[in-house]
Amino acid sequence: MTMISSVHSPDLGDGRAVAMTAQSHKTAEEEYEEQVRILIRIVSASTLGLLAFAAGLLIGTFLFS
Repeated sequence: MTMISSVHSPDLGDGRAVAMTAQSHKTAEEEYEEQVRILIRIVSASTLGLLAFAAGLLIGTFLFS
C-alpha cells in the first residue's frame, strides 16, 4: 500500500510528493490466520445460502404439489 504525502525538506526539494510505504507489523502467521478467517466467512455464507435455497425448494415442493 502506497501513501502520498507532501514533504518539505531541503534534500527532496520544495513540497514534492514523496511515496511512503505503509509499514505492516503483522507476522506471516497473523496474515495466514486473517486469510483463513476470511475464507471461513465466505464458506459459511455460501453454505448458509445453499441451505436456505434447498429449504425453499423443499418447502415449495410440498406446498405447490
